[in-house]
Amino acid sequence: MLDLELDLEADLGIDTVKQAELFAAVREHYGIPRREDLRLAEYNTLNKVIRFVVDALQGQTAATNAPTQAMPPAAEPESVSTVAPAHAVAAHLAQPAAVTTQTLPKSLAPTLSHAGITGSVVISGTGLGLPGLNRHVFQEDNVETILNGTVLIETLPEELRQKILERRIVRVMKSESGAQMVPIEDLEQTIKLAGQRGQFDPAAEFGIPQNLVESTDISTQLAMAAGIEALRDAGIPLMMTYKTTSTGGKLPNRWMLPPALADETGVIFSSAFPGYAQLSDEAERFYTHQRLASQLDELRSLQTLTAGDTALGKALAERIAALGAELEALDYHFDRRFIFRILSMGHSQFAEYIGCLLYTSPSPRDS
Repeated sequence: MLDLELDLEADLGIDTVKQAELFAAVREHYGIPRREDLRLAEYNTLNKVIRFVVDALQGQTAATNAPTQAMPPAAEPESVSTVAPAHAVAAHLAQPAAVTTQTLPKSLAPTLSHAGITGSVVISGTGLGLPGLNRHVFQEDNVETILNGTVLIETLPEELRQKILERRIVRVMKSESGAQMVPIEDLEQTIKLAGQRGQFDPAAEFGIPQNLVESTDISTQLAMAAGIEALRDAGIPLMMTYKTTSTGGKLPNRWMLPPALADETGVIFSSAFPGYAQLSDEAERFYTHQRLASQLDELRSLQTLTAGDTALGKALAERIAALGAELEALDYHFDRRFIFRILSMGHSQFAEYIGCLLYTSPSPRDS
């Protein structure tokens, strides 16, 4: 016999998805109205679930102020005159798989990953992004692509290899006499093959607001997309929420988790170097602006020492005009969203977006 004080998830392997399904089935079976303020965390044992049913049925009895009618036809032990005995409710709850498969849509019915597996971790859904220049990062056949052993490493274009060469990278050359630090000075010494990001538009493909996309780096954008894919794979659809206008109307707000799961879902975002690309880009744009501005000031100072009609004067004027155009095109201003782009905040940004709990992000060494 099951101990009624066993924890549904930790001891019985019933995760929050199954718990939400279980409550829906129990409410339907006993005719209990839906409660918007229901928190699954408050009913984490069989005894507490039984007490929920008993209290709900007693409340219905008090509201009608009349003798309780017989419950709808059910198995013999569950027929009651006032409220269901604890052992009858427990018998019903002891078979969550049978309940959920009969009452839930096929897309939310228990799968192998949702089975009653005991243990501390159960993977119920995954999101997988893959490289490939001529494909979408989150393509529908990604799992099959991995299982089929498809090679997604491609030749780097010469333009990208030239940028690598310009970085003046120093590599270790090992020989029998020892190791030497040798700078890369030729295009042939750069890497020639690598995985490269394909088509990825977080706003168009995943509905992430454009202002949020612009406030995050590519690591966070990919992680958020993978999180949405994992929720979908686990059978947890995001639902549209609405905000009330001053006139009492309703306007679409954003996609969020179902209320019953919001307080039971958390995010852990783990990445070794998130934001570094944005940090490097911001530094490069700043120093480019400083370099152009400094050159422009120097040339203008020289221009005052030369006659405008000379060949040197004309050359200086042309160069000053070219530098001015470059500076104007760069149009550098420090972006106030810089701090959001470089900090490891993917977990909090995604948690806020889907409306769930926030777990502390692991350090890089825990990735």
